[in-house]
Amino acid sequence: MIMNYSDELSVKGKIALVTGAARGIGRACALALAEAGADVALGLRDVKSDSGLVGEIESLGRKVLPLQMDKRHPKSMQEWIASKKFLEDLTSW
Repeated sequence: MIMNYSDELSVKGKIALVTGAARGIGRACALALAEAGADVALGLRDVKSDSGLVGEIESLGRKVLPLQMDKRHPKSMQEWIASKKFLEDLTSW
């Protein structure tokens, strides 16, 4: 028997933050979340090279926020979170 948890796991109207979103699994997760109804904040090493992901998510009718975020430098990410700037970034769009 297959269980259907889609209502319990709904992301409609939520904001998802996806790190490593430019390619691979991160890109696939960002698109899947947008297709499922979430607005998506993209953690990108370089916001200028999103490989068209911003446009793809916008074409799904979802909001998207590209953020300069290099997971190879966790201290900068920790500082961003500690500064609470992420709240401004995520709620200003």
